[in-house]
Amino acid sequence: MIKKKFDGKIHRINETGDNQLWFFYGLNTKLKRIKPQKQSQKRRLLSIGFFILNLVVLGGVLAFQINSDAGVGSISALFSKQNNSFFLVLACLCFIVSELLVGIRLHVLGKKFNKKSKFFSCMKSEFICQYYSKLTPFAVGGQPFQVYSLNKSGFKANNAITMVSCNYVSHKLIYWLVSLAMMLTIATNSLVKKMSGASFKIVLNLAIISLAFMSVYLTFVILICLNKKIASNLVAFAIRILYKLRIVKNRKKVYFKVMRPALSFQHKMKKFFTTKKLAFISLLLSLIIYLIQSSIPACIYFIFKPFSFIDYWRLLSMAVIIQLSFGVNPIPGGSGVAELSFYAVFTVLIDKSLLFWALMIWRILTYYIYLLIGFGIFVYNNIVGLKRKNKKKSKIVE
Repeated sequence: MIKKKFDGKIHRINETGDNQLWFFYGLNTKLKRIKPQKQSQKRRLLSIGFFILNLVVLGGVLAFQINSDAGVGSISALFSKQNNSFFLVLACLCFIVSELLVGIRLHVLGKKFNKKSKFFSCMKSEFICQYYSKLTPFAVGGQPFQVYSLNKSGFKANNAITMVSCNYVSHKLIYWLVSLAMMLTIATNSLVKKMSGASFKIVLNLAIISLAFMSVYLTFVILICLNKKIASNLVAFAIRILYKLRIVKNRKKVYFKVMRPALSFQHKMKKFFTTKKLAFISLLLSLIIYLIQSSIPACIYFIFKPFSFIDYWRLLSMAVIIQLSFGVNPIPGGSGVAELSFYAVFTVLIDKSLLFWALMIWRILTYYIYLLIGFGIFVYNNIVGLKRKNKKKSKIVE
């Protein structure tokens, strides 16, 4: 137990927080197993609505392309040359390899806490995380369900939270470092010089804003991890601002509600980064995963254009700009902004008549495939769960 001073009064706060969760998850871990938050009818309708919105956006892009002077080229043009098929397959392989590496990264963390950790369970939890991330504003819904999935697979609640927290922070840290490096060298990119349209400038500004927000967020996380005093002062300062803005009503209640899980999170992050081998493997895998995922737009580009290694590195910067641009979009999956960003970047690089097919391939490999796999997992779980229930009933009858 440690003492913390707030408004002239001394209060006690549990330092270890073994029975507490980081507020990011909003779940109760006092129970041996986490109980999932029931999805209300309103949330279900919102999820369906956002999915339909994505389809409407794609329909709008298709309608715009059909009515444009270029029109929509035949899909057979994708397979007119051997080169086209090779890079289409390579784009699909980028998705498969990156997801396998994500599963390995989580499995490596899982072995630290549970020797019986199964790679399949880690992969399943990752796809569940992606499924809910793609269907929730700012992608905040994935991690809670990933924790629940791991907990259901046999991990203790506290260990599942630590795994997901370390996995999330290492990914975000690498994402920020690579994005920063790419954005700092964007001026030397010859492909950017070809893009002088107003739409590309908007996309670039959105990417800069997103990077700035990410920088503030990671600075806050790092400062919390460094020192208990810094963590408490930062939380108190943030709550004071929210109180003045009349967003927070009861400062004391919110302070202690945040500080317990914040200290627990600090303890977990310190333990992770002091385990040098584990931290190194996790960060290295995060770097490889991010580079492979960013290679998908480059592979799509080379379906239509001759391969060039120099252009490949330039296209990585383009992929970073696209991904950052819809990071500040609250609509799930970046609907609308994602399509417009891709269109603004590649409209001068790819034949306009084939641009819609390039967009479709990119969107399938970075968005719709997660929805399809996630939905398939839930159908499978329901079928298996129903079979288990029937077996239990038959045994009871016997």
